[in-house]
Formats: sequence, structure tokens, C-alpha cells
Amino acid sequence: MSTSPREQLMPWVMGLVRALVGWLLVRVDVVQLTGSGALRELSPPLLASFTAAALAAGVLLFAWRRTCYAGAVLLALGLCVAQWLWRQAGLNPGAPLAVALAAVAVLAAREWLTARLARRGR
Repeated sequence: MSTSPREQLMPWVMGLVRALVGWLLVRVDVVQLTGSGALRELSPPLLASFTAAALAAGVLLFAWRRTCYAGAVLLALGLCVAQWLWRQAGLNPGAPLAVALAAVAVLAAREWLTARLARRGR
């Protein structure tokens, strides 16, 4: 049973899409938490560092097919903590949390449905 070029390429394309969407969702938070931004200065240093690391690791795990779900959870937790840090600092957060979580959920659900349909088709 041979696979078509499309079937071989689509997991890589979707991994790239998940990585790009993840980075677009967290880029403002990561820059603010790691650089010399106002959020870094107004947040506890250790919590800011751990949140930035969780966001970066979440994006990387989310992009890879085998760790997509773990990455989605880590990314969602990191986004929630980052949102909380923004609010605690009295600043306006980068992206709306509901939109960010919905994007992560949709992409994770798409990966789950694709895997389920592939198993059913065998």
C-alpha cells in the first residue's frame, strides 16, 4: 500500500501551521516576558521566566505531531498564566485569551480527528 505525496506532505504542512499559529499567539508575551518590557519588570522574575519557557516549549511540542496534545495543554496553561500576569501588572494583554485558546483547541481537534479518521480507514 503506497501513500500519495499529499498524504506524506500534509503532516509536515499542518505541523508548520501549528508552529506558526502558536508563535503568532505567544510572540508578544514571550518578548515581553524575556526582554526588558514592562511586563517583565512588573512580574515576579521566576514566574515570568517559567511562563516564557512554558510558552516556547508549548509551541515546539504543539508543532510536532506526536506531542501535539501535550503542547496544546502546555500552550493553553502558558497563555492563561501570561494573561494573568498582564492583568496583575495592570497592563492590557496582547491577544484575547478566548481567541488564543480557541485557535489552539481547533488545531488540536483537527489533529485528533485526522488521526481518528486515519485509524478508521485502515
